[in-house]
Amino acid sequence: MSTYIVVGLQTPQRRYRLRRRHHDPGRRRHQPPERTIRLLLPHKPLLALDGLLLMIRITSPEQTRSHPRSRIHIRTLALETPRFALLAAIEKSDAKKDEISFNLGIDPIGSAAINGGEPDLSGLSEWVKKVDGYKNARPIVVDATVYHNAGAGDVAELAWAIATGVEYVRALIEQGLTAEQAFDSINFRVSATHDQFLTISRLRALRTLWNRVGEVFEVPAGKRGARQEAVTSWRELTRDDPYVNILRGTISTFGAAVGGAEAVTTLPFDDAIGLPKSDFSRRIARNTGIILSEESNIGRVNDPAGGSFYVESLTKSLADAAWAEFQSVEAAGGMAAALTGDHVRTELDK
Repeated sequence: MSTYIVVGLQTPQRRYRLRRRHHDPGRRRHQPPERTIRLLLPHKPLLALDGLLLMIRITSPEQTRSHPRSRIHIRTLALETPRFALLAAIEKSDAKKDEISFNLGIDPIGSAAINGGEPDLSGLSEWVKKVDGYKNARPIVVDATVYHNAGAGDVAELAWAIATGVEYVRALIEQGLTAEQAFDSINFRVSATHDQFLTISRLRALRTLWNRVGEVFEVPAGKRGARQEAVTSWRELTRDDPYVNILRGTISTFGAAVGGAEAVTTLPFDDAIGLPKSDFSRRIARNTGIILSEESNIGRVNDPAGGSFYVESLTKSLADAAWAEFQSVEAAGGMAAALTGDHVRTELDK
């Protein structure tokens, strides 16, 4: 039995630091989307807490073609209420701790990028301790899609993801954890675009750079892996001709899988209009990954693009450029300082 628990706000976001950029000419003015999770499956509300909606959907592996282990993911939220609710639900469940995989989506820097204010990194270690015992759980996520949706290019998205991860590792070490524990607590959420080679190379480059960061922090080689959840690009979706988004989503999903993403989220093709309008769009989004996995077998080969001169060259070019930008962020005082200062804003305005 696979369990999906998702949390989102029912009310629109009030404040944006990084504005989402959309290429759709039919979108004349910015309309902040509701911070509600985009469900790919029919759902029923389970809990409503302080304006937050906690929803759960339980399906069998035969229905979803998913891995038989339970998987739970929470998008980036500034509030702690849904996380406590999720942990309470997990504690009461009959599932074994080593069979549950979940991420609490704690991303103070990403939250500050969206909502404004100063990133608060205090208390990160407490969340790590709360999930102690769940070997497949990671409380922290580095959400690079925030910058992608604000208009960042591949190099900036890659560099700022690494810079954010380094900021979290340092904070956890200062709070008494080891570098190895810090690495075990972090996931990366990255964008997947219809440029499949850039997507493949960017995901490969992120693993290369994160491995280098692990070397500097003296993390054992087996613990330096960057676990990546790829999400198909929201800013590439069009409202005027939404069905072409099915093609974009398919190419993006393919690129993310070939690039080595451990999890891929395919947005419904009508997502630019708002929440999915029908079961049809959610089913298409779900079946995109199923067809690529079951019929094209894209998940059966490890790093299928490895060895390609073009992909290897593009991976190295992205890694070198991103490392230079990462050093610029470090010179600015780290990702939190770069975000609250002018560095990130200046790069996005270029």
